[in-house]
Amino acid sequence: MLEIAIAVLISYFTCIIFYGSAKRSRYFSHPKYQVGPIARTLNLRIVYGVMLALGALSLYAYTYQYGGYFRTVELTGLIRQGLQDDYLETEGSFIFIQNLTTMAFLAAVIAMAFVAAEGRRYIPLLIAAAILSIMVSLIWGSRGQVLIFALMLIFTWMTTRYPRGVGLRPGMVLFFALLALMADFFVGVGKDITASLYQDDLTIGDVVSNYKYVPLAPVVGYYDEFIASLVGAFSYSGLDYSYYYDSFAIPLYLVPGRLFGIEKPETIVVLNTYLVHGVWEQMTPPGLVGYGYYSLGFPGVVISSGIYAFVLGLLDRAKEIRTFDKSVFPVIYAPFVLYWGIYYFQGDPKNLTLSMTPTVILILALWFLSLSKRHHVRPAKA
Repeated sequence: MLEIAIAVLISYFTCIIFYGSAKRSRYFSHPKYQVGPIARTLNLRIVYGVMLALGALSLYAYTYQYGGYFRTVELTGLIRQGLQDDYLETEGSFIFIQNLTTMAFLAAVIAMAFVAAEGRRYIPLLIAAAILSIMVSLIWGSRGQVLIFALMLIFTWMTTRYPRGVGLRPGMVLFFALLALMADFFVGVGKDITASLYQDDLTIGDVVSNYKYVPLAPVVGYYDEFIASLVGAFSYSGLDYSYYYDSFAIPLYLVPGRLFGIEKPETIVVLNTYLVHGVWEQMTPPGLVGYGYYSLGFPGVVISSGIYAFVLGLLDRAKEIRTFDKSVFPVIYAPFVLYWGIYYFQGDPKNLTLSMTPTVILILALWFLSLSKRHHVRPAKA
């Protein structure tokens, strides 16, 4: 359809313009934004301990309501489908705590920054956080969470170790090519591997041996739903613009609805799922372009795409002006870019809010600690 092609092109050029505008801006140029090396800036050990402790406590509280950790892993499939009310003895009043378990990922990010900047003596911290993060990934039953965790560690290592970038070398190209193939394979087989954890008649060995790998099929399938969403949105004659009501409802999504008995507004994802699959469920996000069109038509595509690209441009702008090597900035940069880049692009404000919450808590913790330690911070040299 011509309208879909026009909307995609509008989004593409809007992203280029707003990203470039943010990169050329003078934001973060003031000396007060300069961040020093890990060893001389913030006591990240405190933040690491807080993130690790909160991640562990959240994991315990979340799994306790379902009968313990291993029982929760077995029930992950039912919980993800929202069937706890029908099949389990608990309705999952504390299910909101699941979103805080990913603080373990952030603890691992901090530990990786320590290892990259200060050496091997911080490897035990990384191992402890990585083990907890793997446990968290299993109770999510999500391929996306596993990939995000792995990418966080890689991005943190690269931006901490090589703050000014590193040229492409044959070995590095080969490494990332193999990594991409492994990730592609995992995305394709990961759903069935998760199912094997709670289905008695299915084992991981059976899943791997029976899986027929088709290169890039998972990636094509991922974007295929966004295309189907665009077809549904542009073909729906009864569409009334949402005017970003679900974005304005973001504070409500932070309230534990099951615990307090609050009925929160559904996002546009429910309508999109109906148009794509014919069921009223919170299942298929519309994507960046689709969300903008659902919200305000073509002007909505410009607004959504502009916000998306401008924020990413600001982060890259902030990354470029780090004048100290081995700064604490990658601890913020890696998780924020990944969560914002992936979940905002999906066009689901609720999922974006819940996914970004631990990262926002990390940023606030670092900011608070910087205020209390400001007299210890040396401003960066121009």
